Amino acid sequence: MFFYDPSVVDGTDEDDAARALRDAEETSCCATCFLIDVRKNMVSQKNTKLHDTSSTSSTTKTTTRTPVQSAVECLDTFLKNRIISSPNDKVSVVLYGTKDFKNDFGLDHVHVVKGLENLTAKYIREVGEKLRGVEHMTYDGSENHRGLSLKLALWTCSHMLKEYSKKTHVEKRIFIFTDDDDPCGGDPNLSKQVLGRLADLKELQVDLQLYPLGDPAGREFSRDFWGEVLGEMCETEESFLEAMQLSQADNFEMIRRKLNRKRRWLKTQIKIGPNLKIGVDYYVTLARQLKAQRSVCAQTNCLLESSTAYVAESGEVLPKDERPLKGWTVRGKDVHATPLEYEHIRDPEVPLGFNVLGFKPESALNPAQQVKPAAFLYPTAVGGCSSNHRVFLAFHEKMLVLGQVAMCSFSSSRGSSVGMELVYLVAQQEVKDEHGGQLEPPGFHVVALPYADDVRSPEEQQRKKGELPQYAGEDQVQRAKELVAAMKLDEDWDSTYIRNPALQRHYQILQALALGEDPTQVSVEDGTLPAEAVLEGAKGAITAFAMELPPMDVPAPKKRAPAAKRGTAAKKGKV
Repeated sequence: MFFYDPSVVDGTDEDDAARALRDAEETSCCATCFLIDVRKNMVSQKNTKLHDTSSTSSTTKTTTRTPVQSAVECLDTFLKNRIISSPNDKVSVVLYGTKDFKNDFGLDHVHVVKGLENLTAKYIREVGEKLRGVEHMTYDGSENHRGLSLKLALWTCSHMLKEYSKKTHVEKRIFIFTDDDDPCGGDPNLSKQVLGRLADLKELQVDLQLYPLGDPAGREFSRDFWGEVLGEMCETEESFLEAMQLSQADNFEMIRRKLNRKRRWLKTQIKIGPNLKIGVDYYVTLARQLKAQRSVCAQTNCLLESSTAYVAESGEVLPKDERPLKGWTVRGKDVHATPLEYEHIRDPEVPLGFNVLGFKPESALNPAQQVKPAAFLYPTAVGGCSSNHRVFLAFHEKMLVLGQVAMCSFSSSRGSSVGMELVYLVAQQEVKDEHGGQLEPPGFHVVALPYADDVRSPEEQQRKKGELPQYAGEDQVQRAKELVAAMKLDEDWDSTYIRNPALQRHYQILQALALGEDPTQVSVEDGTLPAEAVLEGAKGAITAFAMELPPMDVPAPKKRAPAAKRGTAAKKGKV
């Protein structure tokens, strides 16, 4: 969870803005309690169908591990990835159904492994050590007290989260790992007490998450109890189990990356006529911030500072307060401009913001004419829900209904070298998942268009004199089509789910060093490599396409000569 303050981002002092954003991140966090059921049935060996959360796609796998081992593995994955994405979060681990108790309230069958604390390497190491012998914490009569244990464990979590009840910037969550679809055993009084405790947690704005660990006692996981608690009603019992496990697989996948904080680049407005203006925030999407290059002295290794000075033809350095005239050579004549005249030349005095010129159908969009990455517009938050939002949404919804795009002229700032741009405003519909979570916000994409000066004819293929152009034969084209069809990716394939193997290895090594493990044993799955199953299925199409191609002479890569043979002459020259 991240608290976003627009007034801070738009501050003129970048140091103050960065400090305020850092303070906001520290005050906003997520308080998560893990409830793990460790009764006798949870530590018994059995075949369990689970959805794999370790891969980039949600797939079903059958494991022979005990349910409690699967829960501990999910917890370990959560902690090791959450410390990277959100180090300010607070996590607690509670076991229920244990033989002994360990809590501040003397409640039976509730063992608090760790209270709500900040995530550190020491915290993860201690949790892992304490959960190694979790199978020995259960007892024979645990099946008869499972409803009571759950009620007391929920009561313990409610007291842990109570101190965060009045903090609006803290997200409160409880994960429940169990294979018990009816913890109350049909007892109406106990069921009423547990449901009442769960209702109290919802009043504290606690988000309850269930991770059902397979099928209890070899039968389908029933939705009767947990469906009423979570409000998840599916058509069949199997769909409820699958929906819950897929939902948790998505939750665990979302924390496998470093969260990048978004900040707007510009605050501007959309002008529709002389009297109608809509305030919007201008976001640059998918912009990677590169590190500034710094030059150092070869002798002292100190940073070099750059300075600008004007030098006359005689070699005399002009004073800083004396601003020279700007000059150009036009048709053999020198043309000079005073500083004031130069400012007027740079500033074309175009109106700032987006000025709507008219509307065109969506079919007029030409992807080849996009001259730079698109931006995104979202209404400016002025005093909460204001008339600005209503006008923006009315404009946005009408463009979606009519299938129109807005043609606008756009200027970001006065004195800019870019000047005026022509852009399309393309409305984007809000997208939500099956659980009501927002995937894509409503707004406008800003698509920059080229001027007539920017359009040029495509370059022709260069070939030698007398050489005939070469075209692919029909058989080659057909084999290429078969190859493309055989290696076609799934429709749900998305590059944003592919993890950077170099970055993941970096985090794995840091994790191993922090936890006292051997960093040489680190192994990272490389998702950028082609899948073996896809290559095996397309083996025939690849071979057929290769047979249609003429033999090609691929030059071998040249090996770089050793340093001793290259000599040091070139290196001395550069120094």
